[in-house]
Amino acid sequence: MVQKNKMQYLENLKSDLQKYDKIFLVLGEEKTVLPFLTAFCSVILAESKEKVLVLSVFHMENEEEYLAIFRKITGKDALNLSRLYRMYEFSDRFFILSPDKTFGGIFNFLETGLLDRGEVFRALLYGKING
Repeated sequence: MVQKNKMQYLENLKSDLQKYDKIFLVLGEEKTVLPFLTAFCSVILAESKEKVLVLSVFHMENEEEYLAIFRKITGKDALNLSRLYRMYEFSDRFFILSPDKTFGGIFNFLETGLLDRGEVFRALLYGKING
């Protein structure tokens, strides 16, 4: 039964990857995720021409203002998707983002001042820092 559930998550994710250019699973604590989502969407997604799906356990306020599609998921969904991300390397368009402290991640460049918020988000969305 567990294997079937994992396969269903994988099939759903593959289906979403056919519909969207990028998929971001946003993890973390509510106090950091909501401001992060707002900044991410206002800085980058407003100028993006790509079809973007944002998955989060938190509801995004005013989501109609942004070009991204938001899908609220359960904590169980988030856990299963993050496990899939770590187990399979099947796409370069599915990302896990967390504004919580990660020393080896791209957000460390933001915290240390090497990149500004826009540069970090552009790197995530486009794979490059400038335009």
